[in-house]
Amino acid sequence: MPPPLALPLAQSQQPLEGLRFQMAGGHCLDASEVVNALAEGQMQCAVTGDALEALLQQHDPSLLETVLRNAVVFSRMKPHQKGQVMDLLGVNGINQLINGRLRYIPGMGMTTMFCGDGINDLPALAAADVGMSIGATDAVIAAALSTSRASIAGHTAAALAS
Repeated sequence: MPPPLALPLAQSQQPLEGLRFQMAGGHCLDASEVVNALAEGQMQCAVTGDALEALLQQHDPSLLETVLRNAVVFSRMKPHQKGQVMDLLGVNGINQLINGRLRYIPGMGMTTMFCGDGINDLPALAAADVGMSIGATDAVIAAALSTSRASIAGHTAAALAS
């Protein structure tokens, strides 16, 4: 049986204040209660776009990293947020404005894969190590924006990586 699922909720615009985690039965926990359970693998989480924004505003990125490492679902995200998740999980990292100052949040060094079905997925498809677009029309448009190859037919994985 998988660990219980927690959902970060951005309940206020203040960093960490108001960031709570809702358990799959409706029970809410403070972030401090959840971080230890996440870090120990006793809990998984789902991350929405609003929660990602709240996590990005934290002064200490360790909460963000802990949540991302234990996230099993990313949902209700804007296109740029999907790209940010791929950059944070991968090697690129992101530049983030917090309290009027620019800071760099390094990537976690994972190999990333994103499967998208529309134009709104282009930032994530481009940022992922492997991007797969489903849907004939959008796949054609996405391919033109993400690779210079007209087709991957007949190419090996090693040749595609170059």
